[in-house]
Amino acid sequence: MVWEQRSRGVVMLNRVVEKGSIKCAQYWPQREEGDAVFEDTNFKLTFVSEDVKSYYTVRQLELENLSVSLRLSV
Repeated sequence: MVWEQRSRGVVMLNRVVEKGSIKCAQYWPQREEGDAVFEDTNFKLTFVSEDVKSYYTVRQLELENLSVSLRLSV
């Protein structure tokens, strides 16, 4: 949907883990991992930067459609 709609951002309103319970799946790669390839859809998600604040975190990611070699910053 991000690719299809050319979304400029994705907002997640909760943490991955809250009070010991997993609230959602982490779909973005960690800084150490660099990127994640989703072979079933032929997309690659690359970690660009991270700005951690006390109540929120802003991550810059790059989504690449490997089928057509086009990129989108999110």
